[in-house]
Amino acid sequence: MSASPGAGAPPALAQERAPARIEVPTASLRFAALAWAPAGALDVADPRARAAPLALLLHGFPDDPGSWAPVAERLAAAGVRCVAPWLRGYGPTGPPPDGDLGAGALGRDALALVDALTAPPDGRAEDAPAGGEPAEESVGRAPSPRVVLVGHDWGAVAAYAGAAQDEAERRSGRAGRRARDLALVAVAVPPPRVLLANLPRDPRQLARSAYMLRMQLPGAARWLRADDMAAIDRLWAAWSPGWTPPPGRLAEVKRTLAAPGTLEAVVATYRALRPLLTGPVPAPFPRGARDRAALLLPVGAPATVVHGLRDGCLGPACFEGLARGLTGPLEQVSLPDVGHFVPLEAPEALAAAVLRRLGRAP
Repeated sequence: MSASPGAGAPPALAQERAPARIEVPTASLRFAALAWAPAGALDVADPRARAAPLALLLHGFPDDPGSWAPVAERLAAAGVRCVAPWLRGYGPTGPPPDGDLGAGALGRDALALVDALTAPPDGRAEDAPAGGEPAEESVGRAPSPRVVLVGHDWGAVAAYAGAAQDEAERRSGRAGRRARDLALVAVAVPPPRVLLANLPRDPRQLARSAYMLRMQLPGAARWLRADDMAAIDRLWAAWSPGWTPPPGRLAEVKRTLAAPGTLEAVVATYRALRPLLTGPVPAPFPRGARDRAALLLPVGAPATVVHGLRDGCLGPACFEGLARGLTGPLEQVSLPDVGHFVPLEAPEALAAAVLRRLGRAP
């Protein structure tokens, strides 16, 4: 992992919590990311940062890692190391060499990033779970997780897929030399099996999801790019009605989406989702059957689902019956007067939910 100084934290927060731009190499891809050092660490390379719990912050569409800043700053102040990568296909991370832009690949990326970010500096195996030294626990209490996958929108899909794949690896004995100690915080998207069951219950959801049908048509990337990405402006306005993004945020998102090949990758991700959910799975998705199973099986990791009750992308009915898809310890946080872009609209409530999932009082 390499780091360079970064900027972009709002002036209201301490300067030492400004993010660094880092690169995280994995076996399949080299990820560009923003990273926030936890309180008490000099910077993201400080060994004290590596010993802190890790929050891997996964963005969605149409978005980029910068939208995590208000949440990451609060988590860092509470002693949590935060890393927010550009997902495969986006901006400086760029397109994957294998061409796979499906949800299963996003889940594998999440696990690969956790492994890279929690690997011992000298490359030797550790007995401790991924995410640093075990925290002291009260007698009779279950140990708190040391790594939390926090995903918004498509990042939530990646987090669900990664948690399911981690469970499948452990069941089959393929988990590798170090057990991952994972928890999950999904934002604005329910588990795929829950979403599919709930879709018929809300006729209005068809209209909300019309953009997904547009992604299946020829010229979808052209549509997204037209008129200074006017479609992106419309999606943000429709998904968080009555809310205004922070100054410059949409312009930064559009700069990410304007990187060569990014919008084409976005469209490919949406197109890869349909066969994974409905089958059969065509080439070039040789892992498609396994990926579909991982997406649709219940997840047993400790989980929190956070969503806004004014979300114009996925309505409240989509989040009913979460226990059908999440069988472990579960918290549901429904936020009144909040739309789709929860990390920007309600960062304090979201950070508090992440800290609770990590077993830390906000």
